[in-house]
Amino acid sequence: GSFTGLDNNTQACTGSNNTGVDPYQVLIFGFPANATSGVACQTGTASFCSAVQQIQIQVGLANNSAAPHRIKLAIDDNGAGVSYPGAIKPAGGTLQGHPSATGAMAVGAAFWYNTTFCGDTSNKLDAYSARGGDPILFDSNGTRLATAEARQKPDIVGPDGGSDTFLGFPYGTILAGTGPAQCSNGTGPNFFGTSAAVPHVAAVAALMLQKNSTLTPTQIYSTLRGTTAPMTGTSATPDALSGYGFVQADAALAATASGGAVTVTLNLSPATINVGQSATLTWSSTNTTSCSATGDWPAIGATAFSGSVVVTPPAAGSYSFTISCAGSAGSAMQSQTLTVLTPSSGGGGGGGGGALDLAALLALSGVAAARLRRSRRASRS
Repeated sequence: GSFTGLDNNTQACTGSNNTGVDPYQVLIFGFPANATSGVACQTGTASFCSAVQQIQIQVGLANNSAAPHRIKLAIDDNGAGVSYPGAIKPAGGTLQGHPSATGAMAVGAAFWYNTTFCGDTSNKLDAYSARGGDPILFDSNGTRLATAEARQKPDIVGPDGGSDTFLGFPYGTILAGTGPAQCSNGTGPNFFGTSAAVPHVAAVAALMLQKNSTLTPTQIYSTLRGTTAPMTGTSATPDALSGYGFVQADAALAATASGGAVTVTLNLSPATINVGQSATLTWSSTNTTSCSATGDWPAIGATAFSGSVVVTPPAAGSYSFTISCAGSAGSAMQSQTLTVLTPSSGGGGGGGGGALDLAALLALSGVAAARLRRSRRASRS
């Protein structure tokens, strides 16, 4: 990889990977606090330049190797702002690592101030919250899957931006105009990011276990997903930005009865097929009195509490399957998406992505939060 700045000075940042290791590269551009700006940056006479830069990033093949079928370019701007003048636009998923595991609950982030509970008109996702949607191409042993696996990530959204005693940055005094007293900002620094949202959701799970210690992780996940509130811009539930919606602790606890919460499990195998092939939907539920199938099921409406069905879509495209179940303790739902390809469009290779470290995440979230605060103040003026 290499980059070229405004002074046409090309710098090689990394070399090619060694054979047999993950194709993963990190390029870091940093402007120190003593950087200059202006004409010196344009002529290349400055040791450090803090002016806006036009950077060309080139990714090439090493040793006449075969071109990859997939490649991911992740640009983390640390809050500075990046524009893309060429054909490449931001697209695809940014959620990486263990949150994509089938047994994990991936959590997005929404500033507590920008929620309906604290007086906003809707629950708004933070701009830096990770997006799901990337396919799983290899198993845990590194063996390529016959068909790519699609997983619903993130699962839900939790609040961030709360005050603590040491982590984050001073946000300032804020009070939601129509929100309750709990929406007043604390005196300590504010901690933003999905790293802050996850502990809030974990705390709700702990309260659920306190109410009913027999709950399994599957039951907890299903109840949390089934008791969420809508997010801004969500046209379908779940989606790759907000999952099933914004966590609601009171609703989740209300659905956690002493006899067990309502749970639904829906599995799809495989998640990607070619036209003419079939996939199998398998589902089960607990503590339910009714279940209903919606979407592209062979038969929609009331359905059994558990069972399986084979689906064979007639054409290429994306097919959604949702099952919702209700009981005395509340309700829960699960969704799966089947991707159907034409035989000639299969294949593809693997790719990697970058990840923000904690310092970068805090800086990025600080800029985003400051912009949100200015926007909210402007709307009230």
